[in-house]
Amino acid sequence: MKNLALFLFVLSSFMALGQGNTTKNDIIVTKNGELIQAKVVKVTADVVSFNYPGETVINEVAKDQLEKIVFSSGRTQTFGKGAASASTGVPIITESKKELPIPEEEISLFPSVAKNSVAVVPASFTKNNSYSKELSSELSSFVSGYLAKNTSGKGIMVQDMTMTIRSLVDNGIGYQELKTASTATLRKALGAEFLVMVQLEEGQNSTAKKGFYGDEQSTATNGNTTKLLLTVYGSESEAPLFSLEVSQASKGQPNDPNSWRVLTEYVLDQFLASNKI
Repeated sequence: MKNLALFLFVLSSFMALGQGNTTKNDIIVTKNGELIQAKVVKVTADVVSFNYPGETVINEVAKDQLEKIVFSSGRTQTFGKGAASASTGVPIITESKKELPIPEEEISLFPSVAKNSVAVVPASFTKNNSYSKELSSELSSFVSGYLAKNTSGKGIMVQDMTMTIRSLVDNGIGYQELKTASTATLRKALGAEFLVMVQLEEGQNSTAKKGFYGDEQSTATNGNTTKLLLTVYGSESEAPLFSLEVSQASKGQPNDPNSWRVLTEYVLDQFLASNKI
């Protein structure tokens, strides 16, 4: 039954994915039936080392959790169930040639998308019509940390911003490229099922006072206006899974420079209450 499931998985992957740059991958089959497309780097007495397509990070899995590996060459390496060598105590491994006909796989050279994972795309913070790198970075970290804190224990994994930035850079996506990158490109580069995008604009409200002849005499500052747009994309569609735009105005003197945090928390709370993830 597991062999049939493996064959159908590989066959469906071959039929569903579009044409383009292709690469053959090994398939790791765990004892609980999970199928992992990867490149096996090394097999030792205790673990199997591998990396996901498009990644250089080496991952390890204990051999006692595996049933077999179907290599891209067609060779199958099967791990014995509980059997051990009398001299080494290492599980017995048997090998067979081309147990299954493996079709040529066509997959994109990006990390696989992790289920129930969330990545916060670097946010944009514009203050008085000027983009602020420092505030944008602070906003991104605030959103990521708030989501991680409030989804803890719910099976949701929020990607660390350091990892997000590194993944974008590794895939050739910088600040300028980010402006035009599609959600599909970002999802594959970040390996996340859900993408969270935040745009925040903050500026002072100014009123010009005119003189008797209509010429401008002075400009008065009358508080701040903060506008925030939160957009969340899922993996099922390129259309937004959730979108909310909120504006907040304050009169009088400019308010607390960190007041945007209160508005951001409110919008994030609305998203979390929607149970979209």
